[in-house]
Amino acid sequence: MDSCQSVERELERLAKKYNNLGEHTDSSLTELIYQIVTIQEDLLKASKDGEVPPLQLHLLNQSCRKIKDTVSKVATEHKELHGGISKIGKAIDRNFVVDNTTCSQPGVFDGENATLLNEVICEHLLRQGRLEISEQMTKEANLQLNDSRKEPFTELNRILEACRERNLDPALQWAQARHEELRLRGSSLEFRLQKLKFLDLLKEGRHKDALVYSRNFAQFASDHTKGTKTNLFLVSHSLTSESSWICM
Repeated sequence: MDSCQSVERELERLAKKYNNLGEHTDSSLTELIYQIVTIQEDLLKASKDGEVPPLQLHLLNQSCRKIKDTVSKVATEHKELHGGISKIGKAIDRNFVVDNTTCSQPGVFDGENATLLNEVICEHLLRQGRLEISEQMTKEANLQLNDSRKEPFTELNRILEACRERNLDPALQWAQARHEELRLRGSSLEFRLQKLKFLDLLKEGRHKDALVYSRNFAQFASDHTKGTKTNLFLVSHSLTSESSWICM
């Protein structure tokens, strides 16, 4: 028990550092995006004759330096995470003695143990998306894996495949169906998925759709106040920019 707690403490430290890094990176990138968009608008307004005013050129150079500094800092902080991962490995090695002698004992995976081993291999194949191979092994090993055990892996791979195609809807549906469970666990998964969907709408220039979609963030206002305000600012800023272009 003490061994597990020792490893768990290292995991908690790493998780805390990871969350802090994520929030800091998100905040830094949001600030940079705002600065760049602001400079872009100023340049469009000021450089009618094709020349960049000295003041805008100075601000642009400052922003470039800040972007380089931010990227460098994020890379350095990311490298520091590897130190925490290394500590977890050392904690496991220190607290658990690896005994490989059973691997060489004849018959250790005979009978019921052979069935358990094959089930573990099948579940691993399902987890990796190798559905056809897993199905074939289930038949050849005469395993009794019911659909309730296969469905979570099938659904997971369906969601991952959709995400690879930049379709977040299946992942969002999964998270929304487990909204309360995720909230109780302190997970920000649903909020992050909603944010990605929202940013995709802005990227596609669908500003009015993004404004309507931003209503989904109301339910996260208490837990993600800063992120919600940032999202509302982005859609407000985009709508203002669109109106300016129309007026021009």
